[in-house]
Formats: sequence, C-alpha cells, structure tokens
Amino acid sequence: MRAGLRQSIRQHFEASPLILACALALLCAPAIVAIVWLTTGYLEDRRIEAAIQRQTVQIARQLTDAETDLEAAFGRIKSITTWLAEEGHALAAVRKPEDVNDENTFFQGIVTSFGLDLIYIMNAAGVSVAASNWDSPASTIGLNYSDREHFQTAITGVPGRQFAVGRTTKVPGFFFSMPVREDSEVIGTVGVKIDQPRLQHLVRIAGSIVTDDYGIVVLAENPKYMFMAMPGATVGSLSELQRNKRYARTDFEPLHLQPAGLARHPDIMLLDGKPVLSGSRAMIDAGLRLHVVADFDLLHEVRSQRRALFIGASLGVIVLFWGLWVAALYFLRARDYRRRLEAANQQLSHLNKELHEQATHDYLTGVLNRRAFSDLLLGELERAKRYGGALSLAVIDVDHFKSINDSRGHGVGDLALKFLADGIGQRMRRSDVLARLGGEEFALLMPNTPAAEAVRVVDRMRASLAGEAVPGLAPPLLLTFSAGVAGWRPGVSDRALVSAADAALYAAKDSGRNCVLEGAP
Repeated sequence: MRAGLRQSIRQHFEASPLILACALALLCAPAIVAIVWLTTGYLEDRRIEAAIQRQTVQIARQLTDAETDLEAAFGRIKSITTWLAEEGHALAAVRKPEDVNDENTFFQGIVTSFGLDLIYIMNAAGVSVAASNWDSPASTIGLNYSDREHFQTAITGVPGRQFAVGRTTKVPGFFFSMPVREDSEVIGTVGVKIDQPRLQHLVRIAGSIVTDDYGIVVLAENPKYMFMAMPGATVGSLSELQRNKRYARTDFEPLHLQPAGLARHPDIMLLDGKPVLSGSRAMIDAGLRLHVVADFDLLHEVRSQRRALFIGASLGVIVLFWGLWVAALYFLRARDYRRRLEAANQQLSHLNKELHEQATHDYLTGVLNRRAFSDLLLGELERAKRYGGALSLAVIDVDHFKSINDSRGHGVGDLALKFLADGIGQRMRRSDVLARLGGEEFALLMPNTPAAEAVRVVDRMRASLAGEAVPGLAPPLLLTFSAGVAGWRPGVSDRALVSAADAALYAAKDSGRNCVLEGAP
C-alpha cells in the first residue's frame, strides 16, 4: 500500500511539474536567494573582467599610436635641429653676433616652412645672439639661457631636449638643442622649439596624458590636466627657482588618480571620483611617460543591473516560488550554454589566429611572407610621406643556394634558409621588419634609416653571418649572402623602391657576391 502511495505521488508530481517547482521552491527559497546573490556577483565580475580586457587592448593601442606619433614628430624636429647646427648660418651667428640680419631672416623662413615656433642661436655662455622672432616683442635675442637643461646638455657636445615654458612667450613647449661646432670645438648651440598646442595637433593623443621625468603633465587632450602632478611625481625635488624657471609656477595641483579599492579588480582606478582604467609606457629616449586614462562607466551600470536583478529575483521568490525555481533552472541552462559558447568562441579565435599566422608568415622561416610584407611596405611609405624621415629597403639573396640544394639536398637548403632568417632576426633592430619574398630571397625594411646607414647595418650582418656555420651539419656549411639596398625619397613608389633594391642586388652578385651595394630609385 505504501509503495502504491509513493508511486501515485510520483506520477502526480511528474504530471504537474509546476507543483513540483512550487514544492522545491518552498523548500529551497533561502538557498535560492543566496544563490541569486552569488550568481549576480559572478556575472558582475565576469562582465567587468571582460570589459577590462577589452579596454586594456584599446589602451595599449592608444599608447602605441601616441608613442609612434610623438617619436615621429620628435625625430623630425631633431633632424631639423641637427641640420641647422651643421648649416652655416648658425656658425656665422655665433662668430659675428653683431651682424646677424641675414641669419635672423633665414631662421624666420625656416620656422614658417617647417611649422616650428622658434629657432634661436646661443653662444657658449648661453646668450641668444640670433633668433627667428628677432622682430617680435617676445624676441629672445640678448637673453641668457645657460640655466636651461637643453642648453647645458648641448654645450657638452650631445643633443639636448627639455619641456619648459617659454621665457618670453610664456607658452609651454618642447625645446631641442644641438651643439654648433667650429672644427671640433663647441662654440654655441642651436635651439628649436615647438609649442605644446602645435604638437598636440600633430599627434594622436586622444585620452592620453604625457608627463615629463618629474611627473608633471606636459601634454594632454584635456587642457585642465596640464601642469598637474601625477601620483608619485618627483617635482618636489626641484627648488622653487628651478620649478619657476621650468614651468613658470611653483605649485602643482595633484591629479586625483587613485585605486578604487576593489580587491577583485585592482586595475580599476578613480579619477576625480569617477572609475577609469589606465595604462602607461615610458619613452626612454624622450624622457617622457605616456598615460592613457579611459572612462569605465560600465562599473556603475553593472552594479545597478546586479541590484535590480537581485531585488527582482528575491521578490519573485517571495511572490511566486515556482516562478523563481523555473527561472533558476533556466539560468543554469543559460549559463551552461554560455560556457559552451565561450569555449566555441575561444576555439574559433584560436583557429582564426592560426589562419592569420599562416596567411601572413612564411611556414619555413616564420618571418613575414611576400603578401604581408607588401602591405607593410605600403603602410611605411605612407607614413614616410606624411611625417617625413628616412626609409630603406634591403633585398637579400643567399649566394649559390641552388648549388646547396643540388649537392646537399633540399632539406639542408631549408635548414640554411631558416638559419639565415634566424641570424638576421637576431641582429636586426627592433624597428626593422624581415620577410621572405620567395625561394632564397628575403627583404629587410628599415624605417627611419638612410640608405648609407642601412648599407652599413646589412653589411655588418653579412660579415657576422659569414663566419658562422649552419648548426648540425657535417661537413660544415658556411653561408654568405648578397644584398641590394635602396633608400626612399619623395615621389618614389613601392615598385620603384623594390626595383632599385633588386637592381643593386644583381649588381652585388655580378660583383662577385658576398657584398652589399646601394642602388638609387
């Protein structure tokens, strides 16, 4: 009889799942409420973590863009300053400061032509003897700049650079200095200034903040951050006089960037009380540090959604126990589906990454393939056209590669190609890019490098690799290569640049191989 009763009850519940849901909900209501709270917290953390990851990638991209633009702009100004130091007008101004009319006019034209704000010449004592603003009330002529760090560095014979507020214009900017030499003696310096507003229009600093080596904001998209002190700033190590000379002020409002105090999400900061994510990167050569601060308003949104979800779910438990149980079951199914979907997405992402790697890289050597290199070359040419600067291309070919394949087999030939690619990769600079064009031919793209310097760099690689044997082979195999180098100049297309490098390569092979020659596009 008892067994029959139990069977009857079981059948009744199976026929009426809502009653079973209500019974389970009544029994588990407290646990369900707790689970709802924990679950909403879990969802909140996952959403925040995913948003942090996405934002971190975006911040890294912004840092790279800002660093690239700043380096390009600073490199251009440094090149102009170097040219002015070697050009005769600067030397003439230092020699005859009493007769600098021609020099003043010349510098004034250079400022207009190259989009600068000031050029001025200082003698060995730091006194300005000529300037592009000679006819302005803010002229620097006659003023002493011996206390400026950029002058103090340049007068020792090396390039100087400094952020400071203009002494006469009171406009902040970046100063570049180069020594002016007569024979081997430094007799003065040439200074070039670009104002902060002008530089800000030249570089991509959306959401970015740039601080100097004392932690003071010297460049920012939001002008209210200018001259604020970042947390940990060391500007207090300067005397009041030094601060006043550099920044035209002695006190600096702190930038209120501090941890949000979230143990699970230590990356979240507060800026003026608002949640943000930040990233930074040091520009070692420039003595600056880049910061990107991105709003993280999602934090408030996620928290509000969690509270609303919890309140709604709790009320549902109280009012309709069975509805909450059904909702809990649905949530479990949805969570399982989401996990499987995330796993599938990860697999798809991994597959896409592998496909991209195969599409852009050579399977044997691991360097870029011809197609990816062609796209990269077009991009570098566009960058050179836009910002100026040098760009060189070297086409490299293994000497007597056919003989290696014929005499020792294609397997040894493959080892030789990989050995060459690895050897060049270990010796090239971080900014250089190596690609395999096909067969035994490689290309080396060298941004910001004049052709003459590129020839020297590639020739050092050639000489170094010529003395090393391909490992694991008996008898030993020594490789040599020939290379042709061509430097880009305005008006030269990518095809013309490659053709010039190819022609130089053929000339190198005709000259006996194992050498590097330069071609003119």
